[in-house]
Amino acid sequence: MRLAPEAVISADWEELLLSQYGLEADEVDEIARSILVQAFIRRKKWEARVEAVELVNALNEALGGKKEQVREVGPEEFMKIAGMEIK
Repeated sequence: MRLAPEAVISADWEELLLSQYGLEADEVDEIARSILVQAFIRRKKWEARVEAVELVNALNEALGGKKEQVREVGPEEFMKIAGMEIK
């Protein structure tokens, strides 16, 4: 049994909304769904960047490189680094 692509995409949206935000598909309109999906994608991209940096730092340290200094950043700079805008 093959599902139409639209049915698969719809099921993916429903699963994402329920698993990440605890919302049923009929609780949000198209615009809200779009905003939530974009936020999810931004968060996942940021998480991937953080994991990549951690991996590179661990490999660098394991191969005898010097450990980089970590600096603290304020909320505004953090949001900018994460690719988010404060409105």
